[in-house]
Amino acid sequence: MKRITAAIAAAALLAIAVVTSTDAAAQEARDRAQEARNKQIAIDFYNAAINEKDWEKAVRFIGPRYAQHSIYMQDGPECIRDLVSRLKEQFPLNHGEI
Repeated sequence: MKRITAAIAAAALLAIAVVTSTDAAAQEARDRAQEARNKQIAIDFYNAAINEKDWEKAVRFIGPRYAQHSIYMQDGPECIRDLVSRLKEQFPLNHGEI
């Protein structure tokens, strides 16, 4: 009886390990896919704002609470709009590489 109980317990632990491993692998795949989507959004925003200098296209990527990552600019979408405008006017041929 002890052997049967031990075998059942071992089988249950193995089943839990397989399910947990499968869940972790599935979550990792979802995380990688989300990371790829986020990366593409950032690249598309950069290209629209900096390279194409197209505010109407760039603004689609900005929410109402835009947090600026430069210490030289304030937060908010209007600061990016002003930057795009200045780049378009003063540096129309400027192009950045990612």
